[in-house]
Amino acid sequence: THVATVRGEFQQLEIAFKTMLGSAGQADVLMTQLVKTAATTPFGLKDIGQAAKQLLAYGVAANDVNSTLIRLGDIAAGLSIPINDLAYLYGTTMVQGRFVHTRPEPILGGVVFLLWKNSQKQFGVAENQVKQLVEDGKVGFPEVQKAIENLTNEGSKFGGLMEAQSKTITGQISKH
Repeated sequence: THVATVRGEFQQLEIAFKTMLGSAGQADVLMTQLVKTAATTPFGLKDIGQAAKQLLAYGVAANDVNSTLIRLGDIAAGLSIPINDLAYLYGTTMVQGRFVHTRPEPILGGVVFLLWKNSQKQFGVAENQVKQLVEDGKVGFPEVQKAIENLTNEGSKFGGLMEAQSKTITGQISKH
């Protein structure tokens, strides 16, 4: 039944985090954070857990995973895209050290557009020059991270969006 499925997902995540982190204590702390995040967002524990595993695999520190997920989740909720896709984009950019998605998959097009718009402000260049900056490898991971922060800080375009959406009827239904 539903309870058994949720418990099974929880146990699988717990085991995965203990293995990835090499510490039951760190895994427990992360699980507690993720359960709270899943409960206060329109995403379920399975989606939040998968995105967290991706971030860990890409090298995001355990104590930064949940706060990073909240920022990515706010953008994902705003653009109606799966949080895992955004975690993938974030992780690959982090590993490569720069933004290289000049021809994004259609689902990430909105994210890329937002990051470009934000980079335009950050670098003080015209919109058509951002593409050249990306192609020249000048939009590094720190710039992408800063753009995501700018888009998700309190009072910004996407800040607190997941939590607000989770309080709607649709958000409540999607959690069950």
